[in-house]
Parts: sequence; structure tokens; C-alpha cells
Amino acid sequence: MLLSAEVIALTYYRVLALAYSDPVLQVACERILLDERGHVAFHRAVLSREFATMPPAGRTLAVLSWRAFMSVTAKAVAWDHRAVLALAGVSRSGFEAEVRRSTRRLARMLRSPEPSAALAS
Repeated sequence: MLLSAEVIALTYYRVLALAYSDPVLQVACERILLDERGHVAFHRAVLSREFATMPPAGRTLAVLSWRAFMSVTAKAVAWDHRAVLALAGVSRSGFEAEVRRSTRRLARMLRSPEPSAALAS
């Protein structure tokens, strides 16, 4: 489930950079986001190959299970980090929706044969 943490990090560190005007934090968040995009691209490439060997029903079940897990995880992160989200002017539901959109995009990418550079946040 490391991929799940990385997908959530793409939204969280973007929001964290919005919450504070500290230039050191801004640079740190940019570096973390760059790193996480690379991790997501790697997982996407590996999982795309694995998914290609699965029967369609298995792929569908895996994707739906992962999307449900991500939805619940986004709720937990949004609740736990609600103060940072509030400072950034991002609602918990907005954070959760952004994570769900990223999850849907990545799930679609997993079904295609060519890996892209990264998941856009």
C-alpha cells in the first residue's frame, strides 16, 4: 500500500505548501512532490505490467478495492490534518475529492500499456 501513501502525499504536500508562506517549507514541499511523482510513475509502470497479466474481472476487482481503500484513507488523513487543511483554505471534502480524482486517474493509467512521466496533482 505504499502507492496509496504516495498518491495522498501528492495532494497533502501541495496543500501544505499553500498553508504556510515559509520559503524553506515551500522548497521542501516542491522536492517532496517531485520525489513522490517519480515513485508514482515507478509504481504505475510496475503495476501496469502486472495488471496486463490479470483477467479483466481481477483487474476490475483490484481497482475497485484500491479506490475504496483510498477513499477511506483520504477521509482519515483529512480528519487528522484538518488544521493544516484549514490554514490552506482547503476543506476536508475538497481534499478527499482531490485524492479520489488522482486515484481515478491513476487507476485509468494502470490499464494503459505506456507509463506516463508522473501523476499530475
